[in-house]
Amino acid sequence: LAQLADVLALPASIILAIFMAMLATGEWRTLAQFFYRTPFGFTDPVVGRDVCYYVFTLPAIDGALDFATFAIVVALVAIVIPAYLPRGEIGAQYPFRPGVLAEAHLAMLGALVLGLFGLRLLLVSVPSLLQASHAPLQGASYTDLHVRLATFRILGVLAFAGAGAVLWGARRGRLVRNASLTIAGYVGLT
Repeated sequence: LAQLADVLALPASIILAIFMAMLATGEWRTLAQFFYRTPFGFTDPVVGRDVCYYVFTLPAIDGALDFATFAIVVALVAIVIPAYLPRGEIGAQYPFRPGVLAEAHLAMLGALVLGLFGLRLLLVSVPSLLQASHAPLQGASYTDLHVRLATFRILGVLAFAGAGAVLWGARRGRLVRNASLTIAGYVGLT
């Protein structure tokens, strides 16, 4: 089974690369608008950014984070199933403990996903509050500015702390425990 995974690794990687490239080509307009953006000359009173940030930069950041998150999740699935399971790096033994190589790799990918969640909260969700739609009004409400803004910022920092906890857990040989606690805590807070 491990030899079959070795043989199929290159063709599967090529197919995934072509698929990811096809996904990225659909965003050429967003990328062009980002690179050729011009300031509008008006800044928002809350975050202090020019309005062009919300029109040109925010969609580019959102798309880049979407693409990076998708690529890491695909890498996580593409590595665990064909590479680590057939080689016995991740087994069904109790207590569940991946091998050293798998543990380091999974910790890095998990920490990257948590880091991307933190970046999304801080770079996309916080500025997007100003464009929130509340019937019958458009824009940030009192609750958005005084509760959700602080909550998004705190959750963003906690996502980075969770990424550090996952890496620290892998270094100490407690990846499964630390990752489970981090994910459960993060989901519980959101």
